[in-house]
Amino acid sequence: MDKELSFENFQNRLNEQPSFTSSQVGVLMESCVTCCNFQKKNSGSLLKCFDDKRNLYKVPYTIVWNSEFTDRLKKSYKDEKKATENAAVFLSLSLMLELTDYKYFEVTEGNNGIDYWLSNESDDLDFSARLEISGIRQEKQSNNINTRLNTKINQTKRSDSSSLPAYVAIIEFSKLEAIILER
Repeated sequence: MDKELSFENFQNRLNEQPSFTSSQVGVLMESCVTCCNFQKKNSGSLLKCFDDKRNLYKVPYTIVWNSEFTDRLKKSYKDEKKATENAAVFLSLSLMLELTDYKYFEVTEGNNGIDYWLSNESDDLDFSARLEISGIRQEKQSNNINTRLNTKINQTKRSDSSSLPAYVAIIEFSKLEAIILER
């Protein structure tokens, strides 16, 4: 049996984050709706989430949203790379809220090999983990999940001096798959 992941529910949860504005969260969600629609994935599609050994996490998720995919959205998110990156952030943070005890995310600064600091508390001085996110609109031989995963794992090593666990999340939109790895 699958579990429902409501984009609007996660939009509300991310809006409660002290380090996101509602406008930022709106862009992330719209990017996700756009990427899914461009890959012929509609509300009600199945998202499979795997660990690094390709074992399915818990149960598959049915992703649902109420936003309409309009010509305006198509025109607004023409930059495929940026839209895919934002969409991957939205789905990855949603899955982290779902799969882990981390409830707060803060964007990192600098070239430290990760995108977000994670915490169980809203206090931004008490980080508990790191997160690197990557999105692939449509996997190709030269740009596939396994290659991207290895690249991102190595990239997180730049912040190993923090001694915090590092997560890597890769979202592939044409297959609607996610890999979440803890290292």
